[in-house]
Amino acid sequence: MFLIRPEFCELYSLFLRDLRTFFQKLNFLEIETPLLTRQVNIEAHIDSFQVYRANVRKSPHAPPWHAKTRDNPDAYLITSPEFALKSLLIQLKRNIYQIAHCFRAGEIGPLHMEEFLLLEWYFINADEFVLMDQCEELLFFMSQRAYSKAFFQGSLKRRSVQSVLKEYANCTWARDDLEQVCLEKDLIRVGDDKLKQSQHIRDVSTTDLFHSVFINLVEPHLGLAGPEFVYHYPPELAAFSRVENGYARRFEIYWKGLELANAYYELSQKEEYLSCFRREHVIRQKIAQESPAVNMQIDEDFIKLLEQNNGLPEASGIALGLDRLFLILLGEKSLNAVYNLSAYE
Repeated sequence: MFLIRPEFCELYSLFLRDLRTFFQKLNFLEIETPLLTRQVNIEAHIDSFQVYRANVRKSPHAPPWHAKTRDNPDAYLITSPEFALKSLLIQLKRNIYQIAHCFRAGEIGPLHMEEFLLLEWYFINADEFVLMDQCEELLFFMSQRAYSKAFFQGSLKRRSVQSVLKEYANCTWARDDLEQVCLEKDLIRVGDDKLKQSQHIRDVSTTDLFHSVFINLVEPHLGLAGPEFVYHYPPELAAFSRVENGYARRFEIYWKGLELANAYYELSQKEEYLSCFRREHVIRQKIAQESPAVNMQIDEDFIKLLEQNNGLPEASGIALGLDRLFLILLGEKSLNAVYNLSAYE
């Protein structure tokens, strides 16, 4: 459920108006894409909501009801508007943005909601560093609004992943380093037997080791004095960003220890996306060994558009969590202070 508390409704309206004002002044085109999709979310670590037609025909035009299985739902709720926007980006070849309701199953907690608001935009002919400049302008603009209690001055801090790992976890992203830190800090527990822990950790993916170290030892220190960019991620965490010179050309924004946004210097060619889709499908199958995995269906329309238009235009794209940004601007610490999360309790 997504229900803002009544006392914040007017401020929330101003907040959304200000976001739109910022992008309208830059001549970005606002886009609306569907909340229902036939394509399951591609990324292996994000779970979609599946949607089924009820066994009640209220309209003579409704299709006949058929029992659905886990692997054959009628549709999915979007986890982000990413590929719908990229499909339009290919055809429009101009700067676009969307403020979209998104849905991710199981994301429940003081800083997570299964339904949330996401601002996603694509900046043509911009690499990740040019996009950082634009993000800085947006965050400064929003922090100057009358309702904001979060202020910062000067240029935002920009640090590489390697530098923050060294400072806060005293390691690199090499697997041996990550394993050692996880064992020393007891970040991955398998009972109390040290030998069992050592054996078990070899079965943990490098990506999961990285997240264990980063989330527990690094994230709490980020963005405490103001928004901060963390860039150049391990190649294993490239997702849909370009990999060059041994690192993924992507960044995240942190403010007050919270991850606010995730950005890529976007991949362009059909073969690159197909390779990513296959990789994520393999990971999803491994994760779901104990329960059935949703079969991935590649978005053939997106692939055809890439093929017909010689790929995605050169661009950087970013998804920014608006609920967390609104929370920070108001000086609150928990989503429950602003939204009614009683349905999850």
